[in-house]
Amino acid sequence: MFQDLRYGVRMLLKHKSFTVIAVLSLTLGTGANTLIFSIFQRVVLAPLPFDHPERLVMIWAKNHRGFHVFVSNPDFQDWKRSSRSFDRISGIQWHDRDLTSPGMAEHVYGREVSSDFFSTLGVKLAVGREFSAQEDWYGGAPVVVISNRLWKNRFGGNSDAIGKIITIDGVDYTVVGILPPGFRFADDADVYTPLGQGDPITMNDRAVHGGILCIGRLNPGVTADQAQADMRAIQNGLNQLYPNGIAD
Repeated sequence: MFQDLRYGVRMLLKHKSFTVIAVLSLTLGTGANTLIFSIFQRVVLAPLPFDHPERLVMIWAKNHRGFHVFVSNPDFQDWKRSSRSFDRISGIQWHDRDLTSPGMAEHVYGREVSSDFFSTLGVKLAVGREFSAQEDWYGGAPVVVISNRLWKNRFGGNSDAIGKIITIDGVDYTVVGILPPGFRFADDADVYTPLGQGDPITMNDRAVHGGILCIGRLNPGVTADQAQADMRAIQNGLNQLYPNGIAD
């Protein structure tokens, strides 16, 4: 517990803009009985070029002691399959990386995201595409979406960067997409790799809440209260099926 606490504090201090999101969402969510929704459009997303930001919500879970926690991957997958309130639910995990080629070695902000993360935000890539569902699983092809900054610095802004190889943490990744200039989510990450390619031992354990933050896009006309009632019913069902899970 203390190791997790120290890690959380370091992450919040390192990524100050994420700290703003976290504090606001936890404050707004206090008092809810189950999954915690916080619409953060007015204070965080409004200045950003996301499509219909008023329909974007953050989704948190609470453990049995009432503490807000990140989401386990099995719960995340069940939410995606079962919810009727959302057009999409996507996940993101913070994971800084070492980029060693092309060019000089550099430590960069990295993110692991689900295949529909950018579609959920309503962001169109400048060049290329986001991950496919077939790539977003353990054993899938190593692919990466890179920032506009990295594209210009490492590939001179040339469109033929699509299909090129970059080496991250000793693994060769194929560039499939390039983000538009000015894109940021919490901070200026440079590399986005598939969330589902994580270690299956932890990714398949419902009791491991390893830092996945969920973002949902509400269906048109659905309110946050309606979505929360929907998700409460789903999570109550999951808790009955999997009593050893920690989320409420």
